[in-house]
Amino acid sequence: MMQISDEAILEGIRLKSQFVVEVVYDHHFSKIRRYVLLNSGNDEDAEDIFQEGLMVIYQKIKNNNLVLTSSFGTFFISICKRLWLKKATRQASSQRLKHAASTGNFLHMEAWLDELQLNDEVLKLGLYQKHYLELPQDCKQVLSLFMEGFSIKEIADIVGYENEDYVKTRRFKCKELLKKNIKKDPQYRKYFYNDKNH
Repeated sequence: MMQISDEAILEGIRLKSQFVVEVVYDHHFSKIRRYVLLNSGNDEDAEDIFQEGLMVIYQKIKNNNLVLTSSFGTFFISICKRLWLKKATRQASSQRLKHAASTGNFLHMEAWLDELQLNDEVLKLGLYQKHYLELPQDCKQVLSLFMEGFSIKEIADIVGYENEDYVKTRRFKCKELLKKNIKKDPQYRKYFYNDKNH
């Protein structure tokens, strides 16, 4: 296997050198593939993560904010692992949300929705799903991880936030935005006020 310096690899990625990409693939893809396969992924996922990892490196080089604190290989593999962790977490959260919807366990996942004062679980579930899907991507990710039981520190690491305080603030704002949007929904208002009138 050909050995080239980290500096040469970074320059090759900057220039989009196919030769350098092949060298990186030969040296590091097997480790990335093994990690993905051991964490509920498949070969296609591993290929995608490898390409996404290269794009992350390329963007960092292009924006002049790449600082290697270890060897290129260690750095690149850690980026790919983080990318797969994020993707796998989103997939698992989505599947569990669907499972909760189909099994009627939704209320156990988000007890705070009881603040909406809706007694109809089906209506509550439908409104939640509708407005949850319309949230900004980072809100969906934070709330999903929160529902899955991840700690504040774990969420900060997975999403890439700088500190835990920001996770807490973002979680609160996303939750409030979701409740606000649900309460503005005509279906919610119609049901809520009709229920109050009885």
